[in-house]
Amino acid sequence: MVNDLGLDEMTIKRVSPAGSLKGYKFKTWLVKNKETLKMLVAAGVGITLFFLPQVPDVAMSSAIGAAGATATKLAADTFDFFVSEVELK
Repeated sequence: MVNDLGLDEMTIKRVSPAGSLKGYKFKTWLVKNKETLKMLVAAGVGITLFFLPQVPDVAMSSAIGAAGATATKLAADTFDFFVSEVELK
């Protein structure tokens, strides 16, 4: 039987029960969370560069950290665009 949305009401949904990793795919998780992961990597690089012991000046250290985080995010976005299929408009 088909409902108003054109979907079959008799279709059985396969659901992983709570507390189970049945059907879990790391690649699917990675694709759904790639923007967050790119931001976390960029933040990690920025924080690491901020705490470099060779730079004693706080303002310079902040600038280096911000530049490093920005460059890392830009590089990650460029790499993601290169390896992903993107619909051109």
